[in-house]
Amino acid sequence: MISIDQPAFKTIIILFFWYFHILRRKAFFLYFWQLKEYRLDRFWEEAKRRKSIIFSKFFFLVLIALIMWLFLPISEPLKEWIVLALYFLFALYSLRLLLRQKWVLPKFTQKMTVLFALVLALEGLLIWRFINDSLLFILVFEALLPLFIFLNLEIIQMPTFFLKKRIVVMARKKVSDMPGLLTIGITGSYAKTSVKEILSRLIAENRQVLKTDEHVNTEMGVARTVLAELKNTHSHFVCEMAAYKRGEIKAICRITKPRIGIITGINAQHAALFGSQEKIIEAKYELIESLPEDGVAIFNGDNGYCLELYNKTTKPKRIYSLDNKVKGIVSDVWAEDIKTGNAFTLFKIVFKTGGTINCKTNLLGRHNVLNILGAVCIARELGVSLPELSKICARLFQKGGMRVQKGINGLNIIDSSYSANPDGVMADLEYLKNWSSKKAIVIPSLIELGKESEKIHREIGGKIAQVCDLVIITSEDNFQDIVEGAGGKNILLIRNSQEIVQKIKGFCQPGDAVLLEGRGPKGLKELLIDNHSL
Repeated sequence: MISIDQPAFKTIIILFFWYFHILRRKAFFLYFWQLKEYRLDRFWEEAKRRKSIIFSKFFFLVLIALIMWLFLPISEPLKEWIVLALYFLFALYSLRLLLRQKWVLPKFTQKMTVLFALVLALEGLLIWRFINDSLLFILVFEALLPLFIFLNLEIIQMPTFFLKKRIVVMARKKVSDMPGLLTIGITGSYAKTSVKEILSRLIAENRQVLKTDEHVNTEMGVARTVLAELKNTHSHFVCEMAAYKRGEIKAICRITKPRIGIITGINAQHAALFGSQEKIIEAKYELIESLPEDGVAIFNGDNGYCLELYNKTTKPKRIYSLDNKVKGIVSDVWAEDIKTGNAFTLFKIVFKTGGTINCKTNLLGRHNVLNILGAVCIARELGVSLPELSKICARLFQKGGMRVQKGINGLNIIDSSYSANPDGVMADLEYLKNWSSKKAIVIPSLIELGKESEKIHREIGGKIAQVCDLVIITSEDNFQDIVEGAGGKNILLIRNSQEIVQKIKGFCQPGDAVLLEGRGPKGLKELLIDNHSL
């Protein structure tokens, strides 16, 4: 009869519990690397901010077990029972999360599939190699799991480095072989995607237009788009460009060769990765520096950093603004008679060269007026007539960005969960003022803001205090800064989706507005939105 006291059987049970538990932890780290675009700088910045990612409760418990194993005079059977108890509890915890559908899994793209297979293969080899010391091995493996995942990532990055170089060279050549292609580069700390989507619709009527897809704005993403989707029939390429350090936008420009470039706005987003605000500005300006001498540079005049860059630019340049003058500079395109409502925006577009367009759109908020102005400014450079613009502006619809959906219990759910940055949060709160009902916001702390983080979160807290009746913060970082900025107003810290929904149900009435700003806890949006209305 097999007894659990038999060492071999006990080891098998421990390995079973360990493998179930470690599978969940591996999935989390793979997801996290994927979320950070497999970039060490982004991973490390988040790990510094949230030290529990590396030094979790599992790490410290295993560290204690290792110290006991190596340095205390404990018998082998007792060591085995300690490890068994430890991994039985770990496995129970992982099972509980699985049953509550709280395992965090990566998206199995081609790269992730290769990485996951490599992790399993090397893990299997290590288990086989150390099978005689398997219990000590699993403790060491648990403690060093983040390093193990990183080393696996580095292994697959080595061959892909040369593949990426080849893809970039091929994409660059393909664009060079299409001298008639006109590329419009769009960059900025915010509003890139909105301006890209609006512009693509404004110029697509009589032109063959290719645009980068959602979230495709890096050198490799753009290069793959060029190779897979750019055809000889395309006349225009609308290209979104993003960066986390200097040189990355210049690299995209070497592929795409833009002739028109727009900077939609600059703030402290990703300052922790760039190192300073000055480096962010320099990185965004790489787009303008990459334009030919007869290219056209376009700037958001309502952003102070953009205005500084406009003043230093000697190439042909344009400026757009909500006002007809910005610090003595007459705008090339501006807006008048702006009226914003819950479900529409009315305004007049005015051109310095003459002519106006009356615009009614369901793009919500004053910030979308500014986005439309930027896109219209480019469209005019491309020869789109005022009657064409007037017709197309009337048909603009919300794609991505902020939109209003029917929620549970008759709530109005304002979904702005696409991403969050300081200017975007302020703009969405300004729009929220349009609602006469009670107003709630669910928002995480913003990330990668560097030294400006405390100041920005206090400013957000101040704005929230002016606008919102219920405030739920979903992450602990900078929570106190938001509270201080709100002047001590009752602000709640709730991380669990179910608890957030219950709080909103208890506070809000039918017709009230709930703003979901940035990426909230998993499943929150699905719990709040009325699926029968979709």
